[in-house]
Amino acid sequence: MTPQTKRQLRDRWTPEHTASIERELVLAARRPGASAPTSPFGTTGGGRIDLRGIRLTTPIRWQHAIGVDLSDAVFADGASVNESELEDCVLDRIDMRGVFVRRRFVDCSFAGAKLSGARLGGTFIGCDFSGATLSRSVASGVRFERCTFTGATLRAVQWTSRCVFDHCVFDGVAALTGSVAGGVFIGATPPELDGCIVDHVRFEAG
Repeated sequence: MTPQTKRQLRDRWTPEHTASIERELVLAARRPGASAPTSPFGTTGGGRIDLRGIRLTTPIRWQHAIGVDLSDAVFADGASVNESELEDCVLDRIDMRGVFVRRRFVDCSFAGAKLSGARLGGTFIGCDFSGATLSRSVASGVRFERCTFTGATLRAVQWTSRCVFDHCVFDGVAALTGSVAGGVFIGATPPELDGCIVDHVRFEAG
């Protein structure tokens, strides 16, 4: 029977399954640009590598991963996505609280993701953060292009040092609080910024 619930997705991972994936991640980190590990569960109905529900304690580092589904995965005990490139990946409802999420992400979905306190870095292009929790996240000089933040929680963020929001969508965001000092908003109207530090923020028509 194909697992459907978060609990079913997580319960299918035996210690042996997880250890095998983490060994592949360690080896891949020694080969910059290596592709994503294979999965004992093959691919999803959408044709992506099926890593849904895994609990990782090893970082994804120096990888170029295309078409991976990490929905409902948990990053714990030092796991992160660091200096990697992810393309067409699904990270819906992923638990990445307080970890590094950095380098380059293209057409990735973080819908409903738990990213509180995450350290964001690099470039996010065409990514979907709908319903994600990004409270207390930190971003320095990050570029967001055509990203969707519909209904996301953006409280007490520290998005500074010229973060760029190029044609991003903020529909349904009640307020953005914290700091976007030095940021640039291009071709889009940001959410309510009352209570947010906006020193040297620029708004461009695009």
